[in-house]
Amino acid sequence: MGDTAEILRLDRTASTLPRAVAVLLLDVWDAADERPLSSRILVEVHEPGLPAHPRVVLRGNGVAFAMFLRQDGARVRSLAARAVALTEQAVGAEHPYAATQLGHLAVALTRVNEWKQAADLLERALGVTVAAVGRSDLRVARQMNNLGLVRLRLEETDTGLALLERAHAIAEQEGSAGPELTAVLSNLAKARLLAGDPDGARHALSEATRRAERIDRVRKPEAAAYANNLAVLLATHLEIPVAARPLARQALTLGESSGHGVTDTYLRNLALVMRGLGDEETALDLEARAVRLIS
Repeated sequence: MGDTAEILRLDRTASTLPRAVAVLLLDVWDAADERPLSSRILVEVHEPGLPAHPRVVLRGNGVAFAMFLRQDGARVRSLAARAVALTEQAVGAEHPYAATQLGHLAVALTRVNEWKQAADLLERALGVTVAAVGRSDLRVARQMNNLGLVRLRLEETDTGLALLERAHAIAEQEGSAGPELTAVLSNLAKARLLAGDPDGARHALSEATRRAERIDRVRKPEAAAYANNLAVLLATHLEIPVAARPLARQALTLGESSGHGVTDTYLRNLALVMRGLGDEETALDLEARAVRLIS
């Protein structure tokens, strides 16, 4: 990480790259945590065909993503802000890729719990994206997904639900939307649950989990989140722990094999399921494992 200045240096002789990176927030539900958002993972989507953009700025974002996953929120914020400045200098503030960088900075701000500032940045990014590409582009759905989750965290449930419903409608129309659609469905389920629609939440989560199982591009951390969220819904909100058990076990297995940092949440959630089934001994063992993992 020592060569950050070089990584972020704008290389004008190599200003294009054949693929771009989008980033979505994905909520990971914790049955023991009553906050609208508990922990988050990133869904990084690599795709061809977006407009030309500075290669080295993108490399800087890659570094920022790695730091994000290592919980270094303040450092990520600094890197992301620098990437925004460099991108706007290179392509202009109204370019859709500049909006993508604003979205990255907003994600970094959520890492340090600056939710209102993140919402403001995402509103700005969404406006730039809509002006540049129209209201039905997949990039608009990505911005709406992240803004919807931030609005939920700010307890603006109706606004968050409306954004996620619209993001779902856009992503569903795109044949290439695989990972994005599964992420939006999972987040939409949370919004529907908060809005008092558990049946709608269950339908969205079931579809997200089904899609995750069949889409090769969906990685283990995301698949674990979908299975976990459906397990929490079934066990905690619909009180069907026997249906939740295989999903909670699947989430734990996928989470452990991917090395993702919310495995302790999956352990606690499986413990809650097992306790609901009357297996207190297994529940206590799982909870002890969760404590050891974070201590």
